[in-house]
Amino acid sequence: ATAWALLFLPFVRPLISGPTPLHLFEAPSPGSGKTLLATVLLRVSCGHRVHVRPVDGNDEEWRKRITSAILGGMEAIVFDNVKGTVNSGALEAALTSTMWTDRRLGQSQDLDLEITQCWAATANNATFSPDLARRTVRCRLDPGMEDPAQRDGFRHPNLLAYVDANRRMLSENVWLIVRAWIEAGAPG
Repeated sequence: ATAWALLFLPFVRPLISGPTPLHLFEAPSPGSGKTLLATVLLRVSCGHRVHVRPVDGNDEEWRKRITSAILGGMEAIVFDNVKGTVNSGALEAALTSTMWTDRRLGQSQDLDLEITQCWAATANNATFSPDLARRTVRCRLDPGMEDPAQRDGFRHPNLLAYVDANRRMLSENVWLIVRAWIEAGAPG
């Protein structure tokens, strides 16, 4: 359900007047496909404008990454391979607000920015502070093998290339479902 929610979120985000949660893709080991899944889901709507970036545990770094993502007009951002215990007041604030205020880097001028981004993160066995966990929907991938990066035999061996080549058809299908949902009165 978390994966489907992230696929649809960029299409319906303009209809949501409030904040949206962080979509976390986690696994017990590297190579499980977390970053690929998050990127593919967002790439259907955002194309190559999906930004994947690492973030260390420093709250100041989280704040800078969030400000640059919002200021840059990124539609979606994937914080890749978050580690340890994630406890970021900046991320908590971004996930529960519709506006973001921060100081422009290198200046004493404040920026007031509207938050419209879709947020995702990937992690291997990370933990989240209680406040951050309440703002997160989780999707756990467990390939059930010791070295999942060695898997093969996929229907689409290069999934990103498949999405890029079929992006129009994929997004049209999502729009059909969204339109049917709206015409049905947007049941919740």
